[in-house]
Amino acid sequence: MKTNRITRILTLVMMLMLIMGTPGQSASATLQQDEPINYPPWGFHWESEGQVHSQDCYALGVAVDPDDLNRDVDVRILSDGEWITTVKAEYYIPGGEYYCTDGTCLFFAPLWGLISPIDEHTITTQAYDLETGLWIDLEGTSKTLSCVNYDIYTLNIKTGQLARISTQDWTGEYNPSWSPGGEFIVYEVVNLFGQDLYITELSTLETAPLPGGEGGSDPSWSPNGQWIVFDRMPYGELNLYRISPEGGIPELIRSDAINADWAPNSQMLVYEKPSDGSLWTAPLFGGDEAMIASQGITPVWSPNGQWIAFALDGDLWKVPVNVQGIPLGDPIQLTSGEAWDGSPTWMNNSRAIIFASNYGGDFDLWMIPAWGGEPVLLTGVSGIGDYDPEVSNNGVFVAWAGPQIP
Repeated sequence: MKTNRITRILTLVMMLMLIMGTPGQSASATLQQDEPINYPPWGFHWESEGQVHSQDCYALGVAVDPDDLNRDVDVRILSDGEWITTVKAEYYIPGGEYYCTDGTCLFFAPLWGLISPIDEHTITTQAYDLETGLWIDLEGTSKTLSCVNYDIYTLNIKTGQLARISTQDWTGEYNPSWSPGGEFIVYEVVNLFGQDLYITELSTLETAPLPGGEGGSDPSWSPNGQWIVFDRMPYGELNLYRISPEGGIPELIRSDAINADWAPNSQMLVYEKPSDGSLWTAPLFGGDEAMIASQGITPVWSPNGQWIAFALDGDLWKVPVNVQGIPLGDPIQLTSGEAWDGSPTWMNNSRAIIFASNYGGDFDLWMIPAWGGEPVLLTGVSGIGDYDPEVSNNGVFVAWAGPQIP
């Protein structure tokens, strides 16, 4: 759900170097001519485009003035033709020395809070030419952008009552997981600089970070309430950790593992191996692994312990397993067609599955019988994605990540 932004910027820098060659050198040669010539600023407007989450709501690019490579160029940002902010192209990017002195010619302008959410906007970036007083459009501008913030919501499946339980600004909240008694929800909070785990108490809506959950994602609360398992990426490796719900020092339990879910006895886990995309089960405290599918994502164990559901290539599947997590047969396909289905979660009686799907055009929450059948719409905001459902242990509530509607 969250690509590393530093990696993206470095990739874009390398693309720029391939496309433009070494303009810093050519600009320097131009300045050595006997007759000085004024050259307008040039650069690129990269990212963001389309519908993005609040932490990805920004304008990013490079701006250089060939007349003075020491100059930090002013870049103004327009939304629908109206000025909203001005920033300087002053941030360092590796390889930027090819284009400007000291390589400090990257600009970055957060737009969340400056443009109305959900609405579609035309974002234009322009560099200021000090010699002529003109604003010059950058290459790649304009871009169409719609920014959405995500919070955690709950729905009473029986009454239809809806509640928003997370209200943090400038962040996105995803992947909720219920405590066994339904009093708390743990989830990940994502901002421009990373992500952490937070816990909200449902009765008071008091929210606090989980100590030791820094950098964590995809949390899952054990059925016995003793542990929260989550994944994070230290030193470039994606690993699984467990931590007490009160916080503490996370304990590494599996390397090359993400998106874990618990067996109903709280002694086994099912998870993905990001190295090859396979799905495995293993004891919590160490032991032999068992592969249940050669490919798949977001596996979830049924409350009766007899099945593991997962998503693969936009469809839902399930595989029968025993109490040791050993598969008892081949995976069975539950959904098919043009819709993209994912993020399954079981009802507490193991007789139905709730999942996210664009079956109706955009991503909403749908429900099907555990043996397959026609999906039934459960909830969702029209035109905007709803994701990451999880059903409470009593089967009354579903929590999910939904767009923050003003």
